[in-house]
Amino acid sequence: MYLQFAGAYINDRSRESFTDYFEGELFMDVSQVGSYVDKIKEFTLKNKVAVAAVTAAVLVLGVGYQVYQSQPKSLVAAVQVEFTGYDGFGELSYDSKEIQRIAYRSAGFNKNQTEDLVNQDAVVLSEVYADASLGQKYQKAAAMISSVSYKFDKRSELSNGDKVTLTVKTSSSKSPIKEESKEFKVEGLKKTETISTKALLEEYPVTFSGFNNYGKVELPEDEDGYDFFTVSGKKSNYKNGDKVQLTVSPSYVSNLQTEGKKLEATEIEVEVDGLKEISAISNLAEALAKNEPYAKSQHQNTGLATYTLEKQKDYISYKVPLYDETVSGQIYLVTIYKISKAGKFDDSVEYAYYGYRYYVNADNSLDLETANKVSGFSTQDYANLRARLETDGYKEYKVADKE
Repeated sequence: MYLQFAGAYINDRSRESFTDYFEGELFMDVSQVGSYVDKIKEFTLKNKVAVAAVTAAVLVLGVGYQVYQSQPKSLVAAVQVEFTGYDGFGELSYDSKEIQRIAYRSAGFNKNQTEDLVNQDAVVLSEVYADASLGQKYQKAAAMISSVSYKFDKRSELSNGDKVTLTVKTSSSKSPIKEESKEFKVEGLKKTETISTKALLEEYPVTFSGFNNYGKVELPEDEDGYDFFTVSGKKSNYKNGDKVQLTVSPSYVSNLQTEGKKLEATEIEVEVDGLKEISAISNLAEALAKNEPYAKSQHQNTGLATYTLEKQKDYISYKVPLYDETVSGQIYLVTIYKISKAGKFDDSVEYAYYGYRYYVNADNSLDLETANKVSGFSTQDYANLRARLETDGYKEYKVADKE
């Protein structure tokens, strides 16, 4: 108000101003200095009230500025927020150095010093460390910075129209930063392309191998050689019509996001089909008949013990080698036997399985010539042995399965 009054006073003084009074005197040589000083004195004497008013106003402004500088500043008003990326997968970024600027200015550093300190200028830092006065200011600023905490409630996976909130808190009553919060609206994110489930399965097809009731899911691999999908539940012993629940590889989903793409769904259900009936194997009975001679060869009678073998159940499995899934699968045919031992010194009853694994020929017959033996441990726990086989992917085979 005082400044306005002083300004009005000067304007009313026949509209005379500093510029008018010294018009034409801006550029002068050294010989004109004395004359110029005399004119300043003359102007001051003629306009004492106006000069006093301006001087008072300047003092008021100076005090006001000092008061303003001592008040806590708003970080949320100064911080610049930017949203980048794609709709649904947007990222928030901001200038995290703004709090440092406020602290350094509040501690007494000028604007240029502040920017140099914020940018960790090595020369300026060395000057600060060498000067006790500057060092005290620097320590004060560091304490101010450490007393303030701030965070956004969400910074990733953002969509246009979302609201994110910046919250600022301080542990000091003398903090140069206000405790407050501000809400920002997400906007400007690029449009996201959606990939349909159909298109995904065309690019990464899921197939099934083996036979009906003994089928196995074959998963495609990603660029790094890992399964593109993971399976919820069993991976074998499927029959036509079964539903298989698949989950898309998280790494693939993440890579899509960086390209501005998303899947219609990351959880996918596919139906098992195309599995041939087990009856398509023409020499299955002949293959099973090989199991008993193999089992008996492992329990031949001696002078110390006599063995009796009783067939219990047949099991079948279609497997692909774990170390190389590109190799053709094989049919495993085993039989559990009850093995009764009548010994000279002791008697016992145990259970074990014996059989073979076979490659399947193009005509759906088992290659008996290249068969390899398969056997398991002996145990007195028949139920446990069956459970172990089922855990290993075997399924009980009955003659009715051929019909």
